[in-house]
This record gives sequence, C-alpha cells and structure tokens, in this order.
Amino acid sequence: MKTHIDEHTGREIHVLTDSQCGCIVDYFRLPRRLPDHRILAFTAATRSSASLNARGTIASLPYSLLSSFKMQAEDWQLVLVDPDSGATETLDLRFDVVLKLRESDGRLWVVNGNKIQRIDLPDGDLQTVATLPPDCPGSPVDITCDGRTLLLSHHEDDQPRTPAPDFCDADWFWNLIERPRSGVLYAFDIETQVATTLQQTDGTMPMHVDSSPVDP
Repeated sequence: MKTHIDEHTGREIHVLTDSQCGCIVDYFRLPRRLPDHRILAFTAATRSSASLNARGTIASLPYSLLSSFKMQAEDWQLVLVDPDSGATETLDLRFDVVLKLRESDGRLWVVNGNKIQRIDLPDGDLQTVATLPPDCPGSPVDITCDGRTLLLSHHEDDQPRTPAPDFCDADWFWNLIERPRSGVLYAFDIETQVATTLQQTDGTMPMHVDSSPVDP
C-alpha cells in the first residue's frame, strides 16, 4: 500500500488504489459502504492528477456537492474499493449525478439527463424509475431512502466561478463561501410528479443536501 505525508497537515496518507489520480469518497456522514463492506468511490477516467486536485478543491465529491456542480460522466467512473486489500472493481456505469447509495442493500440512484435511474450494486441492471417533466422546478440533488421523493434544488449565483488554486489560499476560499446567492429547495413526489417548496433562502443557497438515510 502506497503512503505519503500530506504537506499541509503532516499526516500519513494511505493510498488504497494504484490509480494515478487515486479515488475520491464522499463526506464521512454520507452512505458509502456496500453490504459486502466494499466502499463506493470515484476515480478520474481522463483527467490528470493536477486537474483532479484543482477541480476537487471546489466540489469534486459525489452526492450532495456533485449534485450541485454537475460531475461530468466522461471524466469520472464508479469504483468499488476493498478497504482491507486495496483491490478495486471499476463499474461500467454512465451517469450525470449520483443521488444516494442505500447501504442496507446496495441500491444506488443516479441521474441521466431527465431520467432517474437505480441499480443494485454490484451486479444489478440499470433501471429507469422516473422521467422528470420539462417544467421541473430544480435539479435533482438527493432522494429519500424509499426511492419515492426527490429533493430538487434551484439556485441563483451571479458571481462567475473562478478555478480553484492548487495551493492554500484563505482569501480565495472565503470569497467563494461568502459570495451572494439565493436558492429554493423542493420535495418532488416521483409518483404524483408534484413539487412542494421546502425552503427558500436569500443571501445563501441550500447545499450539502442530505435526506435521512433511515426515514423517508
């Protein structure tokens, strides 16, 4: 297993894969483990590690962040990582946004265009469970664990997004965080196709959306 020392924290980093760009997992609080104990991760299919780092500084994480910033399917692949051996399995799965992994049975929901799809990892087939209408009020950012209710986000952000520096820049970071923006969060019933407003904000916008992993 490869290791290196992080230049900013001084901590020893263990690299679980031999991919040039390594793998990215989501926030510690979000589901990532399959029933067979492997970890759902993402690896860059075409980007160099430098590009990955610059992109990753902003938002290159799945689920809540990537739902907002739109991970490009041609740039990323899903990978299952065995945390004990470091062995990996790359999945042949195309997607625009990953919504949620249900750890109890390995069901994963993704977005492809205007379609909401699901697959039972690691060996299931991709199935379409809903098609979003043209007047859908926002973009899918999460789904409840029963697969019935989508969370949609619509936001206004007039400040152009500048590329993240590949070094620590506190001023850049706080300017990004404190920029003016607004947004609306909706609950969208997949069966009835009805959207309900959950939250509307001015001066900030709903992000890091995470519906309960247990209760719908």
